[in-house]
Formats: sequence, structure tokens, C-alpha cells
Amino acid sequence: MFNDNLSGGGILYSTNATTQIWSIWNQMQYSLQPTAATNQYVWTQWISNQAQGTGGITTALTNQQIWTTWVNAQGSGTLSQSVNYRPPTEEELTRQREQVARAQQEEKEANERAAELLLAYLTDDQKRTWRENNVIDLVSQRKKRYRVKRGVSHNVIELNDKGKEVATYCAHPDGVPVDDVVLTQVLALKYAEDHFLKVANKRQLAA
Repeated sequence: MFNDNLSGGGILYSTNATTQIWSIWNQMQYSLQPTAATNQYVWTQWISNQAQGTGGITTALTNQQIWTTWVNAQGSGTLSQSVNYRPPTEEELTRQREQVARAQQEEKEANERAAELLLAYLTDDQKRTWRENNVIDLVSQRKKRYRVKRGVSHNVIELNDKGKEVATYCAHPDGVPVDDVVLTQVLALKYAEDHFLKVANKRQLAA
């Protein structure tokens, strides 16, 4: 267990249990960065600090070494005296909830717009297979047959003359709705196939 001793200017620790230490580090980062206190942010921040030698530690170069350094430091209390943890205020929590709700609504609206745009481009047969099976069959710029599945990674499938899957390709934009990814891939195969094949990661399938 750990003792939250704010009046003493820090937090005192009597154990270096991993789960408690991770919770402590999260709490510290939460008080410093109330809008970005996620595990991803916290761990990245700690690694960045150690890589730069923050806190006088310059030899921790790997994740394992960095984590071990953090556990040992918390167990001995050497890093605790300079940080005062303060829980978020109700106003801060409300602001965070509003930000999350707003982000979720924006994501929902973006997905709806992407779905509408994709369907507007497809033929009737492609709309049917997309709605029923989440796949789009097409003939490319170079008259090759492809099947684009709903997804991001290796979701572009090359078909032979008999309809057998012979290869998969991975090339996609980042940070956009899945339906936008699919439409981008379809358009690339239709109008810029050579460029798509040049940049895509190809995986040959077994014969």
C-alpha cells in the first residue's frame, strides 16, 4: 500500500508493487496533463523523459530498463518528493467528459459521411455485395480483377481468371474512416493502379 501524504510535500511509498506504481505514475501525469492522461500518453511521456535523462537517469535505454528504473525508484521513494498529486476538480472532469462526447459525435458523423460517399460511387451490384458481404469486386485500370474487403490492412485482394485469390495488398491512408479507406483503394485501382502497386505491400498467397 502507499500513503498519500500531501501535507508532507510528496507521496510516501512502502512497496514497489507494479500495479500500484503504474497507478501512481498515471495519477502524477493526470495532474500534469489532465486532458491526455491515457496509458499511451503516460508511458510515452515516461520513456521520453528517461531517454532525455530527466530525473538524473541516463542509462535506461530500453522499455524493460526504463520500467525497472521506475519501479526501483518508486520503491525507494527517490522520485516521489518532487511531485504533489492533486485529484482533478469536478470542473476538469466535466470538461473531459464534454471533450470525449464531442470527439465521439464527430467520429460518428465522419463515419456516416464516409459511408454515404462510398455508396454514391458504387454500382448497384457493388452496393449489393458491400451491404451483404462487405466486399467490392472490380476490374482495374489494367483490366485485372480485384476484391476490396472492408478493412485497412491487406484488404485488397487480387483474383485470377477463375476468381481465386492470388495476392493481397496493403496501402491505405491513415486517420480516416474505414469507408474512406476503401473508396481511396477502389479509386486508386481504377485510375492509378501502377502507383498503387508500386507503394503497396504485396503478400503472395499459396497456389
